[in-house]
Amino acid sequence: MAEIRFIKKSEWDKLRAFNEAEYRPGHILTNKVYYDWQFDNFVNSKKDSYTTLGLFDDKEDLLGTFGLFATPYNFYGQTITGTSLCNLMVKKSLRNLGYGYLLLERAAALNDFSIDHTINEAAWPMFMRSGWQGADLKRYLYVINPKTPLYELSASTKSPPADSLFRFEQVFSFDQSVNVFWQDVKNRYPISIERSAEYLNWRYAQNPLIQYRMFTARNAERLGAVAILRIEEPRTGESLGMEVGRLIDFFASEETEFFALTALVQYYREIGIDFIDYFTNGDFHKKSLGEAGFVYGDEGSYEQVPILFNPVSTKRKKLNFAVKAQEPFSLKDCYTTKGGGDQDRAY
Repeated sequence: MAEIRFIKKSEWDKLRAFNEAEYRPGHILTNKVYYDWQFDNFVNSKKDSYTTLGLFDDKEDLLGTFGLFATPYNFYGQTITGTSLCNLMVKKSLRNLGYGYLLLERAAALNDFSIDHTINEAAWPMFMRSGWQGADLKRYLYVINPKTPLYELSASTKSPPADSLFRFEQVFSFDQSVNVFWQDVKNRYPISIERSAEYLNWRYAQNPLIQYRMFTARNAERLGAVAILRIEEPRTGESLGMEVGRLIDFFASEETEFFALTALVQYYREIGIDFIDYFTNGDFHKKSLGEAGFVYGDEGSYEQVPILFNPVSTKRKKLNFAVKAQEPFSLKDCYTTKGGGDQDRAY
């Protein structure tokens, strides 16, 4: 009889063999450095196990897995525990037998709020039938170099940095001041992961495989914005000689967001980035993004710009997310970005 339980760290060889068999060669889920960081993280209280559910048969062979991690979430002003789901996988020979549904139901029952990102086309209908709500993330683009090997587009309107008493500066970790700032601005993001110093440091400063560039907008008294940046070099077997600047995560006070957006554009200009993209749900920051020169990237000629760069691929056109909660909610109130879940990986 099948059993669902958390996978023990001592079962790593079995887990890696399963992932090697079910994922493409060299997949990041076979990298133990990454796996230990992602699924034995700062919120894991099960010190002998990963935060990964395994579906085992009566011989203790793995039939399926579902990685996840639970962190505090802001849910309309209340702090609750939410589960970020990652990487639902069932053995190829056993798909369409309901095992994926069993893992999904078990994972979603762990807490009153669950979210998943970048769900594939095969699994999406199962999520929707199981009472989830979902949508595509919106993509915003800022074109600095109008002609590259990937596209020919008009350059975005150059907006001068807004006058501000704030400074845009790089940081290498986050301290208590970001906790105070998040409490001040979290009401702007009704449903969102709690962006505490502990979470931000784990997710970005301590990532073992990606070097994020972390910035704050700050004056002498307080923070006004936090921006997490990542530079990627598109490749098709070899480098294309260009660089993409991604805005991976962002939160800001209303009076500071425009300054922070124009400042990060200026930073990317100065270091020779070709274009910038930012994935987000809802209309958070929409007005300031437009004023700063960003355009909606999911329509017209902008659709030609790939979203996957290592290697360059047009196989996936959109990034999506889905949410399930015990209490009523509106999907437009959910604030998530490319930094949500585990979707922003090294490869």
